[in-house]
Amino acid sequence: MQVRVGVVETRTRSQSEVPGQRRQGLVVAVAVDEPEVSMDAVVWAADEAVRRGVPLELVHAMDVRHAPDPAQARAHAMQLLDAAVTRARTAVPGVDVRVRCEDVGAMALLREESRRVTLLVMAKGAARDVPVEHLVGASGCPVVVV
Repeated sequence: MQVRVGVVETRTRSQSEVPGQRRQGLVVAVAVDEPEVSMDAVVWAADEAVRRGVPLELVHAMDVRHAPDPAQARAHAMQLLDAAVTRARTAVPGVDVRVRCEDVGAMALLREESRRVTLLVMAKGAARDVPVEHLVGASGCPVVVV
């Protein structure tokens, strides 16, 4: 599998950041949307989380206000996140995976998430309603597009 990564925003790692050293309160988050485009980003983010010694958080926004069947939308979101957890753990054994699924719009969730994590990863084309340039402008952390 070949993965191309485009770093949309970068910051220099400080001297105190040692790869593989676990630090309290830091997380690598990855936006999970549709499996066809999100799984490469999940694997990339899982590898990065292990390298940094921090947990991986899989983030999914399920805005059920517009869903014809909210229960079905929630079930679909859980299936998607379960598949992403399995993919991360299979590809990167030992990764500490957490899941966050919120009933809000994707842009609002990712903007909020970027203020509490150390790195936010997105798959190119995954979050159709989140223009990357708008997210980067409002982000509280570096954003990587895989």
